[in-house]
Amino acid sequence: MKNNKNIIIKKADKNSSIVVMNTLDYINKVDAMLSDTNVYTPVVIDDTWTVKLHSDDILRNIKTKGYINDKQFRYLTTYKSKIPVFYGIPKIHKKNNPLRPIVSQINGPTHKINLYIHELLETSEGEIPYLFKDTTAFLNFIEDYKSTPFSSVILVTMDVTSLYTNIPHSEAITYILEQYDNTLDKWANYSESVNPVDKDTLKILLEHMLSNCAFEFNNKMYKQNYGTPMGAAASVRIANIFMYKLLLKFLNSYNGKKPDKLGRLIDDIFFIWIYTEDEQIQFCDNLVSE
Repeated sequence: MKNNKNIIIKKADKNSSIVVMNTLDYINKVDAMLSDTNVYTPVVIDDTWTVKLHSDDILRNIKTKGYINDKQFRYLTTYKSKIPVFYGIPKIHKKNNPLRPIVSQINGPTHKINLYIHELLETSEGEIPYLFKDTTAFLNFIEDYKSTPFSSVILVTMDVTSLYTNIPHSEAITYILEQYDNTLDKWANYSESVNPVDKDTLKILLEHMLSNCAFEFNNKMYKQNYGTPMGAAASVRIANIFMYKLLLKFLNSYNGKKPDKLGRLIDDIFFIWIYTEDEQIQFCDNLVSE
């Protein structure tokens, strides 16, 4: 089957099963996504080599500052870079089976910087309250509501549409630097593999990684100029920190009725509402328009 060019075989989203698609249908769906010029721009010049040189220069300066040692520098820089590859994962649980966009960063020119940022943001993400990592975290979240009469509460879930490709770079960097600075005193509780860097250095790393996401699909090259690519090591932590700071900003400024806490798994939001349904709708409408 894998030699049949008329079909393409992909894992389904959430690793729920295997999907066999008509190749032309798959290409058309990907092309439709990549036609969104707010997120993607076609490019004709492959700048992989140039971006990799810039990545190495940034890491060399970081080594000079003493944040990484010679062994770490060699690990982060010694590999042959290639342009990342774009592919889609079918969401068979949704109508018309849309694709989840993935950019495989393996050996891309910012691949190792992505891994480095992922490590640097461990503490920042780890200090986010009510971030569900497993079922136990969810059970702990609802523990305080066990004695609340079920008839007087509303269970609310919300989902962010296409979060990864809707994260503005400047705002995300600002939020990340704030969270990074606010949690530096907790560093020893989390990371043992890397040393913390100064905020200016982290900003340089983030700007370089977010602004240099080029990839190839079907022999055409594109650049992602908005959001952060799924498939990049640091993207989940970037998304988690961005959503946490965005929601915190909204909750601090909202004057109406609001839940005492929001639980979350990346772009999925959960909370328990103890006020009226009209007040809940008003809260959600204001949050959506934020």
